[in-house]
Amino acid sequence: MKPKIRILHLEDDPKDSELVQSTIIKADVDCDMVRVETRDDFINNLEDCGFDIILADYTLPSFDGLSALRIAKEKCPFMPFVFVTGTMGEEKAIETLKSGATDYVLKNNLSRLVPSIMRALREMEEIKERKKAEEALIKEKAFTESALNALGDIFFVFDMSGKFLRWNKAGNTILGYTDEEISSMRPTDFFREEDGPRVTEAIGKVIREGIASVEAEYITKDKRKIPYEIFGSLLKDLSGQYIGICGVGRDITDRKHTEKELREREKELKKRIKELEDFYEMGVGRELKMIELKKEVERLKADLSKYKKDG
Repeated sequence: MKPKIRILHLEDDPKDSELVQSTIIKADVDCDMVRVETRDDFINNLEDCGFDIILADYTLPSFDGLSALRIAKEKCPFMPFVFVTGTMGEEKAIETLKSGATDYVLKNNLSRLVPSIMRALREMEEIKERKKAEEALIKEKAFTESALNALGDIFFVFDMSGKFLRWNKAGNTILGYTDEEISSMRPTDFFREEDGPRVTEAIGKVIREGIASVEAEYITKDKRKIPYEIFGSLLKDLSGQYIGICGVGRDITDRKHTEKELREREKELKKRIKELEDFYEMGVGRELKMIELKKEVERLKADLSKYKKDG
């Protein structure tokens, strides 16, 4: 079943309004039409924007079509507005379209009326769909921005030339740079000079293989050094074209401290083991020497006993 079209018709002549409605119905279009002819009635009927389209005569005794068009665009900006009038010169027709009218139809050529209405309604639906898509995109962008700014990790995107396109608030807060400063910097500008080649190599690997990671020290604006592990991957647009590199940097200060403590502990344990091994070897050596000494004493005693016996 085709949906019923609700039409607000600004027309002072009831017969013309009936002719317009019958033209629409004959085209197998179901409609409800409300006729008004004064400014107050027109405004009152627009309050809830409950109509699908506005049809309006250009000239009325106490009102005029252009004023109605301005009011309609203010109260219901997306509602189609079609002039249906007796006469309209080219100059006036252009003026109405520039003012926001969807179309105009002359009363002596109503064969154009229904096609004009249907086209206007299609355009309105397209506008509504675009508006919904834009609103959804704005909401999604706001959600994404909120989520990225909630991260404690540094997030960034830069294009293939190395120009930063996006970053989160952690990038500003941790590194100490303003948006303007970051926008003019390149990826290697944030790292120690000795880390530059490894960072560049990691970027090259991302471009070649799609993903890579690297450990390097960020240098903050106030010259502090912070060890980070950075994970990078290629970023595609909706068409599948690579447009840049997306990365996340995680502070590994605690991990580095833990690794240092473990190395120092390992070194201390190795030292202690060496000391114990040396002590053991020294003790074993002494024990062996005592055994040899005892054997030598026993040999000497045996020789002495033999000497006394022979003598």
